[in-house]
Amino acid sequence: MSMKKWFVALLCFAQIGWIQGAEAGLISEADEIKMGAEAAQQLESQYKVSGDERTTAEVVRIGQKLLPFSERPNLDYSFKVLEESSINALAIPGGYLYVFQGLLDYMPEEHLQAAVIGHEIGHVARKHSVRAIEKQMGIQLLLSIAVRDRHEALQNLFMNSVFASHSRGDERDADLKGFEYTTAAGYNPYSMAMSLNRLGAIPNQQKANFLSSHPNAIDRIERLKKKMAEQGIRPMVKNEKAGKPQLADGKWEWPIMSASNEQGYDSAYRSYAFAGKLSMLDRSGEFDSASLRISGSSLYHGDTYLMAFSTEDAAALGMSHQEYLDKMLEATKNWPRKKK
Repeated sequence: MSMKKWFVALLCFAQIGWIQGAEAGLISEADEIKMGAEAAQQLESQYKVSGDERTTAEVVRIGQKLLPFSERPNLDYSFKVLEESSINALAIPGGYLYVFQGLLDYMPEEHLQAAVIGHEIGHVARKHSVRAIEKQMGIQLLLSIAVRDRHEALQNLFMNSVFASHSRGDERDADLKGFEYTTAAGYNPYSMAMSLNRLGAIPNQQKANFLSSHPNAIDRIERLKKKMAEQGIRPMVKNEKAGKPQLADGKWEWPIMSASNEQGYDSAYRSYAFAGKLSMLDRSGEFDSASLRISGSSLYHGDTYLMAFSTEDAAALGMSHQEYLDKMLEATKNWPRKKK
């Protein structure tokens, strides 16, 4: 490109920047909301929005519970359910979030749904798609020097972004945001790891967009766990890749739990669930080893259910069921509570 054309391109960038006022990027928040609304309208013309008021209200409730902890809590978010069997969720810039019915059916637990919704809020709050669109605008400007119909160009880019895969970095950032929002809202701090675990168990041909073309769930969980450790989440879970997940906290270790449960949740998921419950009890100051008890095949803290242990769990360690239950109770009682 000649020096003259480079100069004209720079003037185009400057002109757009002036039009946007104080916005640092090429797309103002007003543009984002307007274009997002149009893209959402087009999406809803292709997919049926659920008329189930109860299901929609629940998704809205979860989303509203997370929003105060996001970077853009004052954006006017919209939460809707699409009557699609795909296990998926997506966000359109401007605050338009959609959860597919298939995902709600596959993960009916609130803390898992919250993690996925938090992940999608993270994409909007951190302007991941907006930044990607701005980069495409920049490329188009440099190639064509000027955008004659800015609205049409923006709208095409917005619609193309609806089903586009996010970058690895943006996915990891949204994972972290999902963890931060759910934990701040009072959910199990392992909710994001648990949701990634469940999504990672989906057959490849049914993978959700945010798992189909990016690092696998185990690698994403490992990165997430590093951030969790930095923020003092304890105990942590180790050895998932070896199929022998184990809770650990300094020198303290919990017996290996290597079997899946009757619902098909694997040992890693079960370990995350239990570690998160202990963490919540500890962070609230409620953990008391004297309140731990075994009832039937389950471990309780007072009246709070923590985990059920099967004969398969015991067999994996060559123990009788009762020996395993006793060992689990003893190990949990010896967990070093947080120092005040």
